[in-house]
Amino acid sequence: MLLTGAAGVGKTSLICRAYSKVKKFIRLDLSILPNISLIFSFIARALVNMALDFKCPGAKNLKNEYDKIIHITEGRQIKAGGGPLPASVESIYSKMYIPFIPQDHVHTIIARAIKLLHENFGRILLLLDEANPNLLPGATRGNMLGIIRFLKMQKPSLLLWPVRDDRFKKLWEDPNSMERQLFLWHTDIPPLGVPGSPGASDILYKRLEKADSKKGAKIIPEDLTKKVVLLADGNIREYIRFCREILKTGVKNVVPLPIPSDFAISTILSYHKELIPSKEECDILKYLDRSPSSSSDPEIQTAFDLKETQIRERLKTLEQKHLAIVNMEKFGKLTYRPSEKALILLKFC
Repeated sequence: MLLTGAAGVGKTSLICRAYSKVKKFIRLDLSILPNISLIFSFIARALVNMALDFKCPGAKNLKNEYDKIIHITEGRQIKAGGGPLPASVESIYSKMYIPFIPQDHVHTIIARAIKLLHENFGRILLLLDEANPNLLPGATRGNMLGIIRFLKMQKPSLLLWPVRDDRFKKLWEDPNSMERQLFLWHTDIPPLGVPGSPGASDILYKRLEKADSKKGAKIIPEDLTKKVVLLADGNIREYIRFCREILKTGVKNVVPLPIPSDFAISTILSYHKELIPSKEECDILKYLDRSPSSSSDPEIQTAFDLKETQIRERLKTLEQKHLAIVNMEKFGKLTYRPSEKALILLKFC
């Protein structure tokens, strides 16, 4: 299964929630690897340890064989770390080392380890987490797909790959692509606030362990939730962080419930001043609010004493920051106006 979506939209969280109750859910967090060259060695070590932990018959023999062929060289011994796993997910790599294994042996070790786990538990779910080609040094689309192809050949019950690179979503849509051949299913997780995305309030209540949604609504009402989602650009991770900052500051300042919108927004901006548009950006946004304009309009050029190319550059920057929305009118003319996010921020410029 291929899962795509921007960073922070909840790909890994969704997988862990869905499969953490499956006894043999194996999460391989590749974020700890210094480069692509150690990926097979890491997977081999993790699976051998897993087979040992679950006392699979034959695991000790495999471990003995593994110990004979490992070749640990100075500078290639990497202590594994990674963030905490859910309690229900097996931690297979904490406090261990990743030795370099000669390439002609590593595939055999992985294949035998998966076979042992299969024979004892029937099904194995593998999650390749943080296996993004643009994050793992030395990794390319080709070698990542090659790794996935090899693992798929070992026939785990389910192989899950969450990836933030948007090109994989487009490539999967091509029936002739390698992605389409490797993955049976594809799911794209949209940001918060987009149709088809998870409900922002529901996520907040679950994260804050508020079983009673009505009680939760009294703390951060629905209209404020929508504003926080906009400021977070739909990023679940940022959204949760913003909400926690609001609640923490609200408790500290004994703010009455429900938390007022202006207090909440000013709290976020006090922690994240980078969200506040510059003076020039604020002036342009206020102008666009009064009069949606194109870079070719003489009025906006005169108002800011800028050339058309300079106006176009500034409008594109506002669009990239999700502060401006562009509409195409007749004859291909692009007209800009402030986004909902910009309208929230303009009150605090």
